[in-house]
Amino acid sequence: QHQRDNLYNSHDPFSQGGFNTRDDFAEFENAFNMHFKQRSQPRPNPNRDIHINYNITLDEVYDGVNKDIQIKLPGNQTTTVNIKIPKGIKSGNKIKFSGCGDNTYKGFTPGDLYVTVIEQTHHKYVRQENNCCVSHTIDVFTAMVGGEVEVGSIDGSKYKLKIKPGTQPGSRFRIPEAGFPIINTRKTGDLIIELKVKVPAIADTNTTIQDLKEENYHNVK
Repeated sequence: QHQRDNLYNSHDPFSQGGFNTRDDFAEFENAFNMHFKQRSQPRPNPNRDIHINYNITLDEVYDGVNKDIQIKLPGNQTTTVNIKIPKGIKSGNKIKFSGCGDNTYKGFTPGDLYVTVIEQTHHKYVRQENNCCVSHTIDVFTAMVGGEVEVGSIDGSKYKLKIKPGTQPGSRFRIPEAGFPIINTRKTGDLIIELKVKVPAIADTNTTIQDLKEENYHNVK
């Protein structure tokens, strides 16, 4: 009976002489985890992100952008992408368009498109923060005796200014909420108008104000 028990125990897989439960199971677990980790690691995405600059005009800053543009992809390929840029965006801001980048390799997630906005100068208007600034020239007669002039904003709106007698060059007018939209809000900046005075060349030092008026050096009636 004793010999039979020893023989039975020697073939017991969970006995000390048959299978070392702790060490062998740990080995098996490590091998399984390594194999699973290798299989579960995602393959690197060969589709690249695309980075471009967009030269935005002040008119587009005011109105916003919704248009199709052509972008270059690797391998001298091009594609058309619709971009939307909100009103009032600032120069240097970057917008991400998910999935609009490189899509050369099918079966992988497309890359993203990053558009950096570069604000362009305008021939007439200047942007300061969210304010729209413009210079307007009046004649010396209007500056001396006063009058009324009309000034336009970048959106085409017209505003009448009352010029006081004795107005000096560099005088400024501020029209509230007539400037650029403030991004992601319903607010706008102001329209700031700086007056310049045009002084005519007068050969006769005896020229009077009435002479200036009659010679159309003014823009008021």
